[in-house]
Amino acid sequence: WDLYKWQILGVLAVVVFEAILIIVLLFVRARQLKAEAGLRRLNMELENMVRDRTHELVKLNGQLELTARTDGLTGLNNRRYMSERITDEFARFARHGKAFSLVIADVDWFKKINDSFGHQVGDCILKSIADDLRTEIRACDSVARWGGEEFLILGTSCEISEGITLAEKLRSAVERLEIVF
Repeated sequence: WDLYKWQILGVLAVVVFEAILIIVLLFVRARQLKAEAGLRRLNMELENMVRDRTHELVKLNGQLELTARTDGLTGLNNRRYMSERITDEFARFARHGKAFSLVIADVDWFKKINDSFGHQVGDCILKSIADDLRTEIRACDSVARWGGEEFLILGTSCEISEGITLAEKLRSAVERLEIVF
């Protein structure tokens, strides 16, 4: 001891110092692991929140898209949607020569109906006509409310003779329409 006392004390000091460093490092590592686990948990929560919010936004976007192309009164497609469909059909015609027909339908003396019976009755009539037109067209065709009491029907792959037949079929269906208030 007398001969190596300082070396022994030096080695013991180094060993104690290293033991303290190891304990501190273990403590820091434990805190780091705990923090990483917390971050993983928070990250998972944020990812779930983002996924849920994205799902909500996709749903809302779909609703907005539907609203942007649908007439609020009749539930038919609106002028904007039909304009896009007509553009698509013109492009199809230019590429493939596929004919299509456009039929415009206007309710005669509609202003007199609104003036005589009120706008609620006029709205009821427009809804009834819209429902009738919707049921009378083929699944591949489109019908839209074009203006106040105007409707536009797009007959896809429909030659002029078929378009005339479609127009007459729709006119007859609306003529037979009985509206009860």
